[in-house]
Amino acid sequence: MRYIDLDRVRIPDDWQAKANKAIEDVANGTKIISKCNSVWSSLKEPLSNVSHGKCWYCESLEDRSDKDVDHFRPKSKYPWLAFDWRNYRFACTFCNRRRGNDNIEGGAGGKSAEFPLNDGCQQATCADELQDEVPLLLDPCSPRDVGLLHFLENGYPCPKYKDHELRKQRVETSIRLYNLNHPEFIERRISLANKIRRWVKSADRIFDQCDCGNTAIDEAFDGLVDSIHRAISEESEDSTFARIIVREYQSKPWVEEVLNRA
Repeated sequence: MRYIDLDRVRIPDDWQAKANKAIEDVANGTKIISKCNSVWSSLKEPLSNVSHGKCWYCESLEDRSDKDVDHFRPKSKYPWLAFDWRNYRFACTFCNRRRGNDNIEGGAGGKSAEFPLNDGCQQATCADELQDEVPLLLDPCSPRDVGLLHFLENGYPCPKYKDHELRKQRVETSIRLYNLNHPEFIERRISLANKIRRWVKSADRIFDQCDCGNTAIDEAFDGLVDSIHRAISEESEDSTFARIIVREYQSKPWVEEVLNRA
């Protein structure tokens, strides 16, 4: 999960007028909210653009997984946010819909219409009350939230702050409801980690031979470093996890430079 700056989303000039019309139709009873999906679906491309086509929750680029415009606070529970684009999150079906998951108790995960709050919190009924909520789901649009999620070397997500009960609970809830430990995600991360380790080890073996007049060596090193750099770049799938794997080698000066430039 990487931070998504909502101010970077470019909303079409005519979109708000469409949203206002839908709000009016719902208010006068000529439509129900669920039949207005074309309003938020029309923002799929602008939302996708700020994450380079990746799911905001899991950083997936899966072409075979349909992407949704998810209501972070579900429209069924927060109808007054149904047409507020700042409540929209670009999500893959693994994260947004119920899916089988052998790594979760009960055998299924996916956000669906769930939006659990911390014990003692009341669900907001208007915008002024939102600040009093403590959601248990991490929000990719919160720079503080994205820093709470970490990954183990084996590809499994985990809390970064295990000794802080609420932070731990929020991460564990998010892992379950966003399906972040789905076997397909784990397998993909393991494959990525193996590639990165091979690239780093291969590059490190020839680093001392660079800049000695051997063009083939120089080009081979540059190609490996380029592969590492692309893996941790913002637009790449699982780039947050990739960065964690590269940090295993940051004691090597050339690796530290790669991390600093990305």
